[in-house]
Amino acid sequence: MRLKKLTIFGFKSFADKISIDFDCDVISIVGPNGCGKSNIVDAFRWVLGEQSARSIRGERMEDILYAGGSSRKPLNMAEVSLTLTDIEGELPIAYNEVTITRRFHRNGESEYLINREQVRLKDIHDLFLGSGLGKNAFSLFEQGKLDQLIQLHPNDRRTIFDEAAGIGRFLVKKKETVKKLSQVADNYARAHDSYSEVEKQLKHLRRQALQAKNYQETQHALILLEKTALFKKWKRGDTEIQNLSEKLTLLFFLQVFLFHPAVLSLFQSALF
Repeated sequence: MRLKKLTIFGFKSFADKISIDFDCDVISIVGPNGCGKSNIVDAFRWVLGEQSARSIRGERMEDILYAGGSSRKPLNMAEVSLTLTDIEGELPIAYNEVTITRRFHRNGESEYLINREQVRLKDIHDLFLGSGLGKNAFSLFEQGKLDQLIQLHPNDRRTIFDEAAGIGRFLVKKKETVKKLSQVADNYARAHDSYSEVEKQLKHLRRQALQAKNYQETQHALILLEKTALFKKWKRGDTEIQNLSEKLTLLFFLQVFLFHPAVLSLFQSALF
């Protein structure tokens, strides 16, 4: 795998689009102080996914945009493209030449592209895992970085050695897996708490449902008893009405019979 070209536009001091071709085994960029040599290293680190403005010598990410000058207006976009060739399976991609592009707009929006196809920042990080490239890889040493490396804590220095040994990819995957497992454990704990709470409510609702069922059964039995009692009461009243009706009919006939003139005459003659 070989570095082929770096294209910069609108990044820091590069107001005009420039392309640096790396067509030799050794490339040296020389110039006076303040001409932008360090900005080229910053462009390398930025296009590989650096998210900290301080790591590229800025206070905010907007500081990477060309700020303008006495005769030029500020630019609203910065773009850096890095082209690698002779991949030959060194990167997990089906192309033998790959171009990584990063754009940043003044409104804060960012774009990441691989061979002109829009991707996520994570896709760029995954592309370079274990390859020796990347924003924190050992292949980029800017001014003062070697002294920092010597003075690093052994655990921090180990990260560089792991990347150089090609196991950085697996360590990142392990970290992501552990994080996902932790999230699963948290989700399980929340689900268990929710289940316990629902189970408590379910027990209470079961008791209420049983009480409601007993009430409905008791109410139904009460209604049946009341209907039976009312029917018996109505039946008894109907029988009494029939009896009274028969008695009235008998009394009526007796009255008619007793007060009939012929009967009265018969009574009178019997008495006298």
